Amino acid sequence: MSKASNVELLNFYSLVKVPFKYAHKEVLFSISILYFNGKTKSYVHYHKFEDEELQTVLGYVVSESLAWTFGSLKTDKFTVNQNFIFNTVQEVEKSLKEQINALYKSTGINAKFSMQYALKDKPSAENNDLLEKIFAIDKMLPFAFTFNNNGGYEVALKECSLKLINDIGFFA
Repeated sequence: MSKASNVELLNFYSLVKVPFKYAHKEVLFSISILYFNGKTKSYVHYHKFEDEELQTVLGYVVSESLAWTFGSLKTDKFTVNQNFIFNTVQEVEKSLKEQINALYKSTGINAKFSMQYALKDKPSAENNDLLEKIFAIDKMLPFAFTFNNNGGYEVALKECSLKLINDIGFFA
């Protein structure tokens, strides 16, 4: 008897105004949440600033304001058998379909998946250009995507993604 599974990758982007030195600094947070068979893995990405004081404030914002994302990190660690690096979301979807078909042929498990993207905060006139940049580069950010036949998946941004973001002056 086959067992149906659902994989969902949800990306949230949030521009947070962080209080800093009697002013505010806009910081982009990218939160990736992966669901598989009731398990969840989350990743929170944000720019590492050289200013230690600002990093301390950001650490507080992450731990307090975005604390809900960290609960999922307490779930099982997934074993990694194979690594794949993709340049586009379409490549992720194509490979997922191929892997799921192979899984079905070898085990009879009929897995299904869906991928969707969401913006946490509504665009405002002042940050609309920045949000357009987010979606423009989203398609070309390299993901590290891991898959194994025991039903383990893991998604993370590679260091080259963060370099790409910095190279185009995303946080300038």
